[in-house]
Amino acid sequence: MTARNILVVEDNSNIATLLSLHLGDMGYGAWVSGDGISGLSLARSAHPDLIILDLTLPTLDGMAVCRQLRQDANYTPILMRTSKSSEATVFWVWIRGGRLPGQAVQHSRTAGAG
Repeated sequence: MTARNILVVEDNSNIATLLSLHLGDMGYGAWVSGDGISGLSLARSAHPDLIILDLTLPTLDGMAVCRQLRQDANYTPILMRTSKSSEATVFWVWIRGGRLPGQAVQHSRTAGAG
């Protein structure tokens, strides 16, 4: 069985390292990119099985990377992650397929909400 490869596009090196180590422990191959442009390039050249994509990236933000990848013929699932500290809100967006932004499922949780 061939190992599944996951691309982590994350500018925080501590988070990227942690994700990479855990993915490796679970038997996945993990590639790491620290900015949007190199992440987009690696996604297009390496064809990972999944992309974990930070929303706030240098050079090209995560939404722009996602939009450009959705214009390509090659489909790759994207798990977009971010933690926004403003107003104690955490957003997780799972981009599940297709090419339309309306197909994203968004979940939000505000601290103290029950």
